[in-house]
Amino acid sequence: MPLSRGGTTSSRSTVAITPLGFRSGKRLGHPGRSDSSETVAISRSHRPCHRLWGRSHEPGGSTMAPCADPWQCVALLLSPLSAFILACNATPDTLAGNTWRVERVFSRSHRHPVGSTITREIRPDSAPQVRLQMGAASGTRVPGTLVFQIPHERAVMTYEVTATESATGEVTVSVPGGISDLRTLTVSGTRRGDELWLIGTGKADVMFIDSVLLRRVRKGQMAGGPLVIVERGDLTALIQAQKARMKSDLRNLVTEQERYFADHVRYTRRLSDLNFAPSSGVTIEVTLTADGWWGRARHTGTGAECEIFVGSTSGGSLARREGAPACSGEP
Repeated sequence: MPLSRGGTTSSRSTVAITPLGFRSGKRLGHPGRSDSSETVAISRSHRPCHRLWGRSHEPGGSTMAPCADPWQCVALLLSPLSAFILACNATPDTLAGNTWRVERVFSRSHRHPVGSTITREIRPDSAPQVRLQMGAASGTRVPGTLVFQIPHERAVMTYEVTATESATGEVTVSVPGGISDLRTLTVSGTRRGDELWLIGTGKADVMFIDSVLLRRVRKGQMAGGPLVIVERGDLTALIQAQKARMKSDLRNLVTEQERYFADHVRYTRRLSDLNFAPSSGVTIEVTLTADGWWGRARHTGTGAECEIFVGSTSGGSLARREGAPACSGEP
């Protein structure tokens, strides 16, 4: 339909835009008013979304910025709904209500040269999956579950955990029932966004773990993934393990010496008289005293030593209490 404006004729099509839709050949006024205003002529190349509300020529009337394309108009109309949907599906930025997957483990190992660092990545189909599944917070306490899952095995091990998180991101996680030989396990660390760092136990019987990095599993993501192991060559782990074995040997030696004393009313310095044998790589020497004995254990690999005594006299310099083994390098 041609449009006449000031004596000139235009061959462009006329499209009037209203808040409720697009109408062709209509006069357009301010929304909600009956008085007329200039009809807006729009070329077909601009499409109906040239303006969302049109232009008012009345005093105080407002002009909306033009849409760049029809999809921009659709986005403007749907943006409140999109914001509502995103808010409903947003992942809470807290420890509570999230799943955290172990992504990287830093440990010390005697299998590598001292000072070296070895990094290896285990594929998802063969990597053990370890994750923290945290529930809703109850005050400062956050209950959850620690899950161990081995690929290609049906068994899944779960442990109840409790955690706390401060306003500044300091986190403490406790496993009241313990894991493996650790009857009670408590570790602490910090959370920064999607990363949760926990400090390891520092015990030789759990891989001498220095620290663990857990990453938050966002909604829609898979809970499984590769596991990265970073091992630092360090004899400390080996020596600590050796000391633990030697202390165990010395305690067993005390038990066997008391059995021998019950039958012979004396102790013996010969291990062959006892139903006892030290661990591999460990040698033990026994020295008799006036009212008892003392023994020294030495590991042939690293030279670490431990001692124990029974009676009132300690022939060495390490053990300080009767029946309590002590090792070199300990306070």
